[in-house]
Amino acid sequence: MPDEDDELNEDLEDEEPSQQLDPNIRKQLRQARKISKERDEMSVRATTAERQLALLKAGIPADGVGELFAKAYDGPLEADAIKEEARKYGLLKEDATDEPASAELAAQQRVAAASAGAPPPGSVPLKEALIGATSQEEVLRIIANAPPEARIRTGESY
Repeated sequence: MPDEDDELNEDLEDEEPSQQLDPNIRKQLRQARKISKERDEMSVRATTAERQLALLKAGIPADGVGELFAKAYDGPLEADAIKEEARKYGLLKEDATDEPASAELAAQQRVAAASAGAPPPGSVPLKEALIGATSQEEVLRIIANAPPEARIRTGESY
């Protein structure tokens, strides 16, 4: 396997053979190449993440036909453009008037939540709060503030 110095020498073959680079310059060049490579990798990762987010916002499923569509789609990364293209292929249904207005939908969700004994809209369910906790102190605070119907056992005997 070629050494980094060998690669550097190959890149600099245009230089006169009598000129040798200082070891510090070689080190700086290796560091610059490493930084450039890392930057390129981060750019690819950012582009991939941006694409995945746009597809998710457009409602494209992550499996089956949605996965195939995601691989083939090469248009603008805007939710509306992605939805339009997905509708052409029958992946998404038309946004017709069969959906209730957002105010009506919110009212229906409140009624459904109240009748099912679910937490009111806007509150975070206990499970999601615990999953989102970032420290042990936060977990303990969430447990301490949990409603009695959560029936959390903390080691005390009942």
